[in-house]
Amino acid sequence: MTSQKPSNISVSESELNILTELKDYLQEMRDRIYEEIRIYPSPIPACDVQFNHLLEERTRLSKELDLVDDLLVQCYTGRVKKQAVKELIAFSNHIDDELYLKVVFKGKGGVSTGRLLAAVNRPH
Repeated sequence: MTSQKPSNISVSESELNILTELKDYLQEMRDRIYEEIRIYPSPIPACDVQFNHLLEERTRLSKELDLVDDLLVQCYTGRVKKQAVKELIAFSNHIDDELYLKVVFKGKGGVSTGRLLAAVNRPH
């Protein structure tokens, strides 16, 4: 089902699509982690580094999903700034480089060496 874009939206349709794609991507990652936690062999000692890492990732993904949801709500109320979307993409630990590059270079007609280096060295 295709939803109508509100007339007061402050980001482009492309950015809205990227946010939606990002939400789907993060939800898939979270679901995979939930499944890994569910099937993790027991008993689980408190010092199990791998299991604790899964729990931390689950928490981080949930927080990022909350941020994406907030941005999507703001998109539909006309209160989000384009820069907020780009900042979320740039600072997420869970966004792959393909999605990052799609946001950073959207509409910039070509990739310079400086931009490519900035993308490769993006903050995590």
